[in-house]
Amino acid sequence: MRRPKKTCPICEARVRFIDYKAERLLSRFITDNGKILPIREAVVHSTNLVFIRLMRDLVRYHEARLPYDVERIMGPGNTPERMAMLREVAAAEGTPEETAWLFRTRNRAAQDNRLRARIERDAFARMTPYWRRLGFPFQRLVPSYATAIGSSSDQPAALADLMGVLVNDGVRRPPALIQEISFAENTPYQTTMDAPQPAGGELLIRPEVARAARSVLGDVVQRGTAARLRGAFVDSTGAPIWLGGKTGTGDNRFDTFGRGRRLLSSRAVSRTAAFAFCLGDRYYGVVTAAVLGPEAGQYAFTSVLPVEALRRLAPSIEKRLHLVGGSAPAGSPASSETGAASDSSTETAAIAATDSAAAAVLGQPAAAPEPGTKVTPGAEEGAGASSAVKSDPTDKDDSGAKTKDDEATKRRDQQRAKERREREILRQWDWQAAGAHSGGRL
Repeated sequence: MRRPKKTCPICEARVRFIDYKAERLLSRFITDNGKILPIREAVVHSTNLVFIRLMRDLVRYHEARLPYDVERIMGPGNTPERMAMLREVAAAEGTPEETAWLFRTRNRAAQDNRLRARIERDAFARMTPYWRRLGFPFQRLVPSYATAIGSSSDQPAALADLMGVLVNDGVRRPPALIQEISFAENTPYQTTMDAPQPAGGELLIRPEVARAARSVLGDVVQRGTAARLRGAFVDSTGAPIWLGGKTGTGDNRFDTFGRGRRLLSSRAVSRTAAFAFCLGDRYYGVVTAAVLGPEAGQYAFTSVLPVEALRRLAPSIEKRLHLVGGSAPAGSPASSETGAASDSSTETAAIAATDSAAAAVLGQPAAAPEPGTKVTPGAEEGAGASSAVKSDPTDKDDSGAKTKDDEATKRRDQQRAKERREREILRQWDWQAAGAHSGGRL
């Protein structure tokens, strides 16, 4: 079988002169395989090839730290280390009679392929504890470079937890699903029980690395694959709230190839899409969409689906969380314009979306206000949340800013009073409806 002759696409296009500053001309011939993209641009535009190459370098890093000498095993001679590993590989494939052909000299290429796969599996096994420390939920990684783009799978809760670590400057804090429980609200018998104070956090990522990661996530929303969310969240004053995140799409299927990489069969297993995000300096979460089973082959949605779901949910999220301020986490592109970051106690809300299966998990890092801070009311009435804003005793009051804050507080109080009246009316209506249905008087 003759291999096709390699040709130059520039020569085929009859380009006789190349100006290397002409971006429009070069873009016709340069693919992702010929580009050298920084990781920031690869994240913003979801260029998978960059992460495949990055995973290759990580595998080589761990291969160099394995307990055996990889160069001696893959070298030209039949060293004792090579033959010992080859016997282990052959024993895993079958009986001695079935694998006797593998030890023949003419099958050196088959030996190298199996030994290289074994070494890569050992490198991935050495890499797994580092991933699990950052929240990877499974016991093992799939030994493939495609793990860099999701072939090892993940869980929505783990993705949300990672976003929380980034929001909290690299510190993981235990999530709290319940912040407080209130019984018989607005009655003489009202009882409120507070959740216990969260335990101390664990530093997983250096703060400067977490801030750099948040900056990249902000670019994904500003000019990348989640650009439709730019300006989707605003506070009560109309100021935009910083949002950053990362999109991802998975088309999981079993493909069988024949000679010449001819596709013999393809069986769809699932199709997934996700958007993990950080919202302001307190909230984080993930929106996922998934179709499981053979019917996944009938769908072609991408990460645009969860991004659009979050965009449509934005007004409801703003109303539920009473988003205020519009400040970005420290180190994010908007932080210098909108204000400093704040730490607050943990708060979580669950939202369902998308037509097949979607989930959004909102949370915020748990941290107590620092000494010398001024505490203002938090995101939701009765939630016990607070925002810590650093105060300087030498600063003078700004009358204009104070008036604006008073007006915003008044509007929030009016909105909360209106919601309380609506809840009371609905509660009374529910009791009257139950009494009419039972034929008695309640």
